[in-house]
Amino acid sequence: FPSHDSQAVSNVCMFGWPYMDHSAGGAMPGDVVTLSGRPGMGKTMCLLWPALHNWREMQKNVLFASMEMSPLPIMQRIGAMYAGTNLTQLKIKGYASKTYDKFAKAMSKMPDSLSQLNYSL
Repeated sequence: FPSHDSQAVSNVCMFGWPYMDHSAGGAMPGDVVTLSGRPGMGKTMCLLWPALHNWREMQKNVLFASMEMSPLPIMQRIGAMYAGTNLTQLKIKGYASKTYDKFAKAMSKMPDSLSQLNYSL
């Protein structure tokens, strides 16, 4: 990889997927990343993962905006990713006791900064 100055390196936004991070080296300020696909194919999940990765692992402030999705399904996806549990089971209230306990434990440890999101409708 070419050398970068320290400020440029601190501005790198990693994707949170080792193969993409290694191949692309992350996204730099000014980069445009486009993700397209048919409805219901997981585009929101694919964009929430890097957002959560950069917030949780790299301690970066993250902005996630959706023109189509309300706060509840976005928070369900974040919660399932944060806890490492199944989203479909969360949406249908189908967690087994052990999985529910894992989810509840993760949610109790979730930093307040994530629960203090600002929603604009």
